[in-house]
Amino acid sequence: MSVVATCRYWSVQIFPRLPFFRGDPVQPKRRIPPSSDTEKPARPTSASQQAMTTIALTHDHGYAAAVGLASALFVLSLGIRVGGARRKAEVPYPYLYADRAEAEKDPKKHLFNCAQRAHQNTLETYPIFLVLYTLAALQHPRYAAIAGAVWIAGRHVYASGYSTGDPAKRNRGAFAYLGLIALLVMSVMTSVSLIRSA
Repeated sequence: MSVVATCRYWSVQIFPRLPFFRGDPVQPKRRIPPSSDTEKPARPTSASQQAMTTIALTHDHGYAAAVGLASALFVLSLGIRVGGARRKAEVPYPYLYADRAEAEKDPKKHLFNCAQRAHQNTLETYPIFLVLYTLAALQHPRYAAIAGAVWIAGRHVYASGYSTGDPAKRNRGAFAYLGLIALLVMSVMTSVSLIRSA
């Protein structure tokens, strides 16, 4: 085949079939999505994200907050009472109590020891009260407020009887344990409810 014939063959048979000679747009290469083997695994969802318990504050929680505040003020008042008894008895810091020999001779020192012990005993039980009261008030705010008020009233009678100088009168406030036991029951109910809701 001659050169002229060859050029005519390419110009008539070959070139018109090429897309850029026909004016056809060149299709871009399609991106192949990565296979499932190369894809990053989804982050596992934690148990706390899968199930969350929402506790909505209601009007009854206001009563619970008020009783909680009253308990703090009550403990503060006991400390103020002890401070006054310390000044009257002239017991210097840092002594926590007056000596037994001094207390038997001086009634003011005896009264100070009684007031101090009532305060200390309340401080020993106050953390337990706060934990039980907080848990109970989450789902049973009204009943927790009632039980908390009973505990405060009982501790007030306990401290007042103790501060008279006759330690046996402190037993009049033993009904404070009724409020504490009620808070214990409600706190257990709250804990079980939260565990089951997970």
